[in-house]
Amino acid sequence: MKRVIRKATREDAARLAEIKIASWRKAYAGIVPEFYLANLDKQEFTADYLEIITLAEESIDILICRGEIIGFITTGPAQESDCLETTAEIKGQYLLPEYWSQGLGRELFFHGLDVVKAQGFKRAILYVLQKNTRSRKFYESAGFVFLGHRKIYNLGRELTALRYGKEFEVITPGLGR
Repeated sequence: MKRVIRKATREDAARLAEIKIASWRKAYAGIVPEFYLANLDKQEFTADYLEIITLAEESIDILICRGEIIGFITTGPAQESDCLETTAEIKGQYLLPEYWSQGLGRELFFHGLDVVKAQGFKRAILYVLQKNTRSRKFYESAGFVFLGHRKIYNLGRELTALRYGKEFEVITPGLGR
């Protein structure tokens, strides 16, 4: 299956919103209240992605399979006050549910990590809902660990998100690992 990963453009914003909504509805079923998931707003998400793409403070990389955008990852500097300037954040990763469990999400995730490493970041953090065991296992398999920080989101009810993080391996030329 031919795949391409490229930077998102303004023309991609509506598709990104569709993917986020489809992904949220599947991944968060039984975690986030159904009424909240049913009322996710494509126009609002499209406007959000247009702003992110225009401001270019964060990077959105999209995954294309068979000519169709099927997923994306958003990365950028961590905004948490207790994080070092050399800390990146995986702001979100979404893949159409019909493409889950095929290695595509993993490919996209590691691409996002390569992007932040190339930008000079030494570590990355992300937040994952505590009850989202599928995603937690995915991040743990990629070497991320729970850092002890929690954040509360109100998504129709209070939900706890856990901060995960990973230090990137630093290889000094001539010194090995």
